[in-house]
Amino acid sequence: MSKSIHDETALEEEEEDGASALSRRTFVAIVAVLVVLATTGVLLLLFTVDEGRVTAVELTAPSRSQDLLTFAYTVTTERASATGEGTLTVLLSASTVFTRPVDVRGGGGRLDVHLADFVVGNGNYTFHLDYKGVRGTARYEIGVPERTNFIVTSLSTYLKNETWVGDGHTGALQFSATFYSDEASGFQAPAPPNSSLVIQLRKNAFPDGSPITLAVEGRTFITRTLNVSLGPGNYSVEATFTNQWVKSNAPIKTFTNANTSFVHNKPYACTVAQSYHGNNANNFTIVADASCSRDDIAIVQYNWNFNDPSDPGVVTNFANPTEAHQYPASTFTRTYTATVEVIDSNGVSDFVDFQVTTSAA
Repeated sequence: MSKSIHDETALEEEEEDGASALSRRTFVAIVAVLVVLATTGVLLLLFTVDEGRVTAVELTAPSRSQDLLTFAYTVTTERASATGEGTLTVLLSASTVFTRPVDVRGGGGRLDVHLADFVVGNGNYTFHLDYKGVRGTARYEIGVPERTNFIVTSLSTYLKNETWVGDGHTGALQFSATFYSDEASGFQAPAPPNSSLVIQLRKNAFPDGSPITLAVEGRTFITRTLNVSLGPGNYSVEATFTNQWVKSNAPIKTFTNANTSFVHNKPYACTVAQSYHGNNANNFTIVADASCSRDDIAIVQYNWNFNDPSDPGVVTNFANPTEAHQYPASTFTRTYTATVEVIDSNGVSDFVDFQVTTSAA
């Protein structure tokens, strides 16, 4: 009886040991299968996601809208679509003027670049898109007449006297400015949007009035009459142009041009006598005298109109301020209104009337 029980207990222990061994083998087998599946899945995933070798980068010629250049680019790889960071580099004459990272996703897309990001002057700009050792290249030229001639690279100004008005206490200067893309070749350029020109009028280095700001968008030429208030003297006009659509550190971002001119008084015309008389004693001949006329530079011309119906011409004298004129003889009194005009070396004039009477005595 006891032996039977012992045999049954041993049998049960053997069965338990066999089951335990089977469980361990099953567990190891399952783990092995899982490891194989996991490894295969990772490999498959890596094979599916990995782009492999980059075979080509292409960058199209840009289109332009105002200050924006737009490129299309594609990145070709061995397997999956490119995904990563590339670099855009812009060069002018082999010098780098701009660089920035480009987020490459899906193997291609659109790339926008503002002119103010890279423009430092006229020339042929080269654009490189580099991605994992492969480069795409495009080019765009700035400053081509009739095509991309919109970058202002220089400013030419001119200053001249305007006619003074009244008694010489007020006057004006005529200021003009021309914007060039290539001044040496005579190619003008319209100023980009938001460009401005600031004009400061000075007399003997002192400001005459506040600065004047002019919006010059789209202009290749601008002119302005500047009224002066400090009287005759040496005047200068300093013009400062702020250029848009160029880099903030470009040498053509801001430039200044100055001109100097001497502002003259308007000449003052007068005659020594307000009236003259012709008679038998002087053969009806008067000698008008305009030597009291004056100017701050020089009077270079006297034009006399004696208002004589028998001799209606205007007499011009370039040096002498006096002029003789013989009127028709008369036995009764006649009155004439004559005029003298004086002109200075600036071409500015003034005139004054005077009276002439004739009679026998």
